[in-house]
Amino acid sequence: MALATAGPGHAQIAWIGKPTIGDNLRRDLAQVADAWRRLRDQAPAAQAFAAENVAARKAFFAAAPDSEARAVAGRRFAELLHQKDKFNVVIAISGLDALGVLLSASGTQIDGGGPEAVRPAFRLWVAAVSRDVLAAVPDRARVAAALVRHDDAYQVYRAEHDQVEIQAHLESLADAQGA
Repeated sequence: MALATAGPGHAQIAWIGKPTIGDNLRRDLAQVADAWRRLRDQAPAAQAFAAENVAARKAFFAAAPDSEARAVAGRRFAELLHQKDKFNVVIAISGLDALGVLLSASGTQIDGGGPEAVRPAFRLWVAAVSRDVLAAVPDRARVAAALVRHDDAYQVYRAEHDQVEIQAHLESLADAQGA
């Protein structure tokens, strides 16, 4: 038998006796429903952040090469990509693979996720950070420290990601000229 209580933003289930398969299934479904509600509630903020990423990408590529505007837009675009990457690595090290599916289904996946071509480098960065974070009980400070310690792995991923971004932009220009 389970006693369910609700608190601000989450549900708590306390077990009395040995949980049955049905109890576990109900608990798991309740947790998925709770995660889905939280995602739905956060969707406007995630969509706004995704739109900010899209606008920063457009501003960067619209600015003249070697201009101050390109430099400013580049710094902003890089910062937003870094924020998105940190969000994605935290999701990955949390073992919340299903969250990526939920993010896509809810329309809140930020900036379309990461390009397929750079996923191997992203996975190497995740693995490096995970080794540190999962060595003990993870908390925000530990995650932040691990991200700093493994910035070299992030820079490899970032360099590949930047090249994919530039290539995608050049291909979209060629497609637009060909149309």
